[in-house]
Amino acid sequence: MGKRPSKTIKKLFIILFPLFLFFCLCGCQGLSGKSPNQRSVAQLMALDLAQDDSQGSPAVLLTLRVLDAEGSPEGPETFQTVQAQGKSITDALGDISRQLGKDIFLRDVRVILFGESLCQNGIDNCQKFLSQSYQIRPRVSIAAAEGEAARLFQDDDNGEAPIDSITSLLEWDNRPGNSAVTVMELERIRSSSEGDCILPFISLGDEKKAEISGSAVFTGGQLKIKLDNTDTKNLRFLSADPRQTVLTVSLPDNCSATFRLTGRKGRIYGGNQDGAPLFRLKYHFEFQLLEFTGNTKIPSLENMEKALEQSVNDAISHSIQKVVFDGDADIMGLASAMRRDSMIWWNQFGSGWKTFMDVNSQDSLFQKSVFILDTSCKIAQSDIRVPISGN
Repeated sequence: MGKRPSKTIKKLFIILFPLFLFFCLCGCQGLSGKSPNQRSVAQLMALDLAQDDSQGSPAVLLTLRVLDAEGSPEGPETFQTVQAQGKSITDALGDISRQLGKDIFLRDVRVILFGESLCQNGIDNCQKFLSQSYQIRPRVSIAAAEGEAARLFQDDDNGEAPIDSITSLLEWDNRPGNSAVTVMELERIRSSSEGDCILPFISLGDEKKAEISGSAVFTGGQLKIKLDNTDTKNLRFLSADPRQTVLTVSLPDNCSATFRLTGRKGRIYGGNQDGAPLFRLKYHFEFQLLEFTGNTKIPSLENMEKALEQSVNDAISHSIQKVVFDGDADIMGLASAMRRDSMIWWNQFGSGWKTFMDVNSQDSLFQKSVFILDTSCKIAQSDIRVPISGN
């Protein structure tokens, strides 16, 4: 029998073999075989609907904000905006790569915007590319834009573009209720049985600054209805993460109180009544009292909780009207509730769920659907001193 290798040889093998594999796979310039000067790093992306002049078929207009490699290495980073259109995102990327003479690196993209016309035409094909591209990170933020998304890339008189402030707008605390705003979340919803989702809606304000003006509700991958900030705020009571929800309630004697939603328990229960869907929204909400204004003493907790409950019910009812009946969209988990709690009904009607949700369809069962609100509100104890104005 031959001699066993010594411990020193084993240690050298353990250290050197991974290095050998690394250099074999990566070479000296990384996995892509390209040096940094041979790649353009994109940080922001916009997708709009363009018209293909050759065939008259819809095409994609791709706009990228890329790091300017010609900038001074000692100065601040500078960016340039490049644009191309093609039958697909891949074709447009190839055109931009040829314009710059470099490969496009998408791993650093932080925000992707869908233009309004593209949303109306459908985002499914774009979403498939984003979810399947190995370069796009799954937690990239996604939003819809009013008009053309590309116009948010245009610099103002100060040399600043509205797109530069969008990243901070889409941070977690600014997300609209029940939003899908990452590639990963949007792909999960798109592949589900319902496939309806809601995205933040970006527009230009009076000073040409980017702002979240509401949210966009999608049904079957197409923009169905736009909600303003009030409607979006109302949706937060039914969202998966109701943080940062602030509600001002009117009280007797020209008084008002402002509350922050701190917790929520409960869910939607599904059933049926005479063959039509029946939904019971059973929720318990907890609030923190932030401020009271008025000319009298603070009312009793019981009276304020009753006023809170009425305001919450009004907000939820308004959301149901706007999203379900006006938008024919299921972003509240109605199908999941029916599938879970009313299996016999679901086995009979579940395959036609989308048709039944369309209130304009002759086969719609939602014209007779019933929503029962079973909510309760509690003002949680707080150590914060409540400021009181008035006598």
